[in-house]
Amino acid sequence: HQSFLIFSCLLVTCFMVSLPACHSGKVLVFPLEGSHWLHMDILIKALHAQGHSVTVVRTNKSWYIKEESSYYSSITVHVTDGVDEGFVKPILNKVLDIERGKSSALNFFSLQVEALSFMSKVPKMMAEMVTNIIEDKELMKDIKETQYDLVLTDPAWGAGVLMAHYLQLPLVYNVRWVTFGEGHQVIAPSPVSYIPMTGSGLTDKMTFTERVKNMLIKLLGQVQDRFLVRPYYQAVCDEYFQPGVDFNELIQGADLWLMRVDFVFEFPRPTMPNVIYMGGFQCKPAKGNMQRLSKLHRDQPMNPLDLAMFWIEYVMRHKGTAHLRTESYRIPWYSYHSLDVMTFLLASVLLILLTTVAFIRCLCFRMCCRRKMKHE
Repeated sequence: HQSFLIFSCLLVTCFMVSLPACHSGKVLVFPLEGSHWLHMDILIKALHAQGHSVTVVRTNKSWYIKEESSYYSSITVHVTDGVDEGFVKPILNKVLDIERGKSSALNFFSLQVEALSFMSKVPKMMAEMVTNIIEDKELMKDIKETQYDLVLTDPAWGAGVLMAHYLQLPLVYNVRWVTFGEGHQVIAPSPVSYIPMTGSGLTDKMTFTERVKNMLIKLLGQVQDRFLVRPYYQAVCDEYFQPGVDFNELIQGADLWLMRVDFVFEFPRPTMPNVIYMGGFQCKPAKGNMQRLSKLHRDQPMNPLDLAMFWIEYVMRHKGTAHLRTESYRIPWYSYHSLDVMTFLLASVLLILLTTVAFIRCLCFRMCCRRKMKHE
């Protein structure tokens, strides 16, 4: 009996050693306001339940994220202007009216103006937030001394992206959107020929006219990003980071993308190894007409929230996931699309053709000269 007990203890010990262990980590969170906070809040509660220490960075203008909590501590950063509930609600109401077909052309135009104002207001606030954190020497000293294991952020707002780079910490996204569009558009190949832009109302089977519409929506988004969003974040990079740091590369360079989508509800598309799908982690079982989709969504080997917890702890254990990240975002656009290679090959073929033509012309010229000499 004693030998059996010893054997059992050894067996249990070996089993425990073989399990992937993760120390009680320290997570620095840069969340979003509004409904995005509801998603992040679930992850924070799960991290707390796993024994991790969570610190949430919020602004003094926050209306959803509370300063006091039983499952996270907070850092409140002063900003002069914020995106409050009163600013967002009218925009959301107009969007809903348009979706329901109740909006006039005037309301649609008004929505576009307000949306442009929103797009510039948010990055301006985030840039101010990051600047105030970096300039606050005492706060930066406390953050560095805490020795956080990673930054968890929703990249629709760019403060977490900037601070993760400044602190040289692994970066994990709780993501659906980035600062300038849908998440997949940034990290994975996304041909507009069969991948509809979000909000276009299109499917993956498009006519020529629909593909033109899809392209125009993408180009409009890129113009808005170039002139309304990116300059604020890039200004922080230019001021506080080493020369040559590009904000777009920082966005693309995250260690892990916890993607809040599920292919039950999405069109198939290319993806990357460091994209983990956890769509529906915040949902209750659906009813009525959604039962079939809910059944498909839930037919998977692991609960989405448990999957998210595993991968966050995976990043902590391995100090990042460089082995899962593609290096495509570091490649210039002309190299990414192999334009330099195609140009080289085309130039080589043309050179060979020109050389061949020149050789043939030279040969013909000599033969003509010989014939002429013989004739004379």
